[in-house]
Parts: sequence; structure tokens; C-alpha cells
Amino acid sequence: MIPHSIRVPRLHCLVLFGMILSCTGCGQSVKPSGDQATTDSIQHESSGDSPIKLTATISKAKLRLSDELTLTLAAKKSDDYRVEFPPLESLLTDFTVIDSKAVLPKLEGEFELQQRVYQLQPSKAGKLELIIPPVSYFAASQSDSTLSVATPSDRVPSDSSNSNDTELDGKAEQALGFAEVDPFEIEVVSELTETNPSLDSLRAQAQPLELEKSRASYAVWIAVVAALIALIPALIAFANARRAKKNATVVSPREQALKELDLLVLSKLAAQDVKLYYVELTAIVRRYIEGTTGVRAPEQTTEEFLREVVQGKSFSAAIVSRLQAFLESADLVKFAGRTPSADEVTNSQTTAREFILTDLIESNADRAGADTTNQRDQIRTDLGGSSHDGASP
Repeated sequence: MIPHSIRVPRLHCLVLFGMILSCTGCGQSVKPSGDQATTDSIQHESSGDSPIKLTATISKAKLRLSDELTLTLAAKKSDDYRVEFPPLESLLTDFTVIDSKAVLPKLEGEFELQQRVYQLQPSKAGKLELIIPPVSYFAASQSDSTLSVATPSDRVPSDSSNSNDTELDGKAEQALGFAEVDPFEIEVVSELTETNPSLDSLRAQAQPLELEKSRASYAVWIAVVAALIALIPALIAFANARRAKKNATVVSPREQALKELDLLVLSKLAAQDVKLYYVELTAIVRRYIEGTTGVRAPEQTTEEFLREVVQGKSFSAAIVSRLQAFLESADLVKFAGRTPSADEVTNSQTTAREFILTDLIESNADRAGADTTNQRDQIRTDLGGSSHDGASP
């Protein structure tokens, strides 16, 4: 509850509120309305006693070659007339119409204002003249289907005695008259220089200059020669190394397979992981077959490999039979989870070694029709007297 002694009369409150509003508006600029032309714009109006008042406005009279120019045509008329704006796209020479759009008509007192806005771009630099084609007007009673766009050659002054001529060719009617404005003088400047480059402005060719001989150049050449001499021993050593590598003894696939098999046996892998042991054991045999026959054994399943071996006739039927038994027995351990006994593990090693040592002997003998029993028995004796024939590792 405000004490009575400090109450402010209502009139005083209104005055104080008005002062606050006026202060808040201080320092703010008032934006011009959309109908006000900018300081750079130029406006031309039609003259005479035409019932149509035509106004043409351009956004600026000086622009660059890359700038756009806004042209606004506004026709003020009564309801008794109808206005048609000319097709500037086909009538302008030094300017290109980029875009054009019609503005919704609006009333100004008892007249109607129709407008159309064009976006123009100059096609060349210099002082250009923008000529606005006349705007034709018709009686409002004429239908759109009977109107024809009049050309300047068809122009009929508004005060001419034949301005009321009707029918052209019996179908179309001519315009009642035209409204026009004076042309605009526009200056278009280019960002490029006005003078074109010329070869005449180039200076004459200068005479060649003789470079002074420097002692530093001799030092550089001496350093390069010394570096080349220092590289000679290294080049000789490199050539000898390549020659030695080329002449080195090439290890045969059989020797490589036997070496890998010995390392596998010494690793005691069968006692640690019997499945991995059989994976390595069959991989040794498959790599050996690939090295001797070219069959891509490591990348094929057992069935695919055996089929290619039979089709290629790389081995005899007896060797293929023993090889099939060896691989299928190993697959049971690798994929079916079968656990082989210690004797079976030992026999698998013997079978793999026997295959590596005897495959070419038997293949060649089968083709020649010879008996290789004595050779196979001698190999088994060398391997430890095993009588296992490799049928079931």
C-alpha cells in the first residue's frame, strides 16, 4: 500500500512515460520507406496528356561491368485502361536481362499502380544509352485474346485522329496509345586497364653477361669427383654380393621339406598341441607338392587338391592313394577333434618323410613299368625300420 503522501497523480505518470519513450528513441536513425528512391537512383517520367503516367527508375547511373542494374517500370492508370510492358529481353542491345518479375498492383487514390522490375547487366564498358521501349496501353474492355503487342512502327499518338482504330486483320486490335520516357545515360567502367598491352613497350634485349670464374666452383667439382671415387669400392662390393647370391646353391623343394620336418619333430609340438602339429605337418607336405608340381596345394581343400592331382597326373595311382589316406587321417584330427595315439603321431611323421623321399621314385618307375619295392624298403630301413605303408597315419 503506497502512502498517500508519495502518490503521483495519473496525469504526471502519463507525462513521465511519454518522456521515457521519447528518450529511448533518441539516437536511432529513421529508415526510409521502400517507396523512397536512393540517392544514386535516377527517375524519368513520361510527359504529355497521355492517360497513362509512366515512371522509369534505375538504381544507379555509374556501375562496373560486373555489376547489376535494377530497372523499375511503373505505370499509373485508371480502371478504364490496361497496360502491357514491353519484352525487354529482345529489345535491349547493350544490356542483358538477367531476371524480371511483376509486382502486385496497388492503389494510389483512385488510380492503380502496376510495376515490373528488371535486373540488367551491361554487355560492354563505356558510356551507354539505356533506351526504354514505349509502354502500350489498351482499353480495359478489350480481352486478352484480342490484344497484340504493338511495335514502335505501329505507334499511334494519343492525340491522333486514328487512335480509335479498331480491328487489325479482323482479329486483333491496336493499342490506344503509348507512354514513353527519355533514355538514361549510364557509364559502365571496366576493372581492366584501358590500354592494351603492346610489344612496343618492352625493353630491348640485354646483352649476355659473362660470369666471373669462382674458386668455389672448382672446389665443388673436386668434391663430386672425390665422392664418385669413394663410391667405387661400394659398387664393387655390391656387384660381388649379387654375383655370389646368384651363384649360391639353390635348395631343392625336397631338401627344404625335410629340413622343415626335422625342425617340427625337434619342437615337440605334438605333445603340446597335437592339432597344431598336424596342421604344420600337412602344410609341409602341401608346400613340397607345390614346389615340385606347381599344384596350389596350400590354398585348396583335401578334396580339391586330390582332384587336381588326379587330373594333372602328377603322381602315380599308388602314391595318390597313400596321400589321400594321409591327408584324410590328418583332417580328422584338425577338424573332427580326433585325438591320435603316440604311435599314430610317430607313424604320421614317418609317412610324411617317406612320401617326400619316394614320390618321384615311384612316379617315374610307374611310368617305366619298374618295381620299386626294394627302394621303398631301403628308405623305410633308413627311417628306422618302420613297416608302416602310410595308409593310416
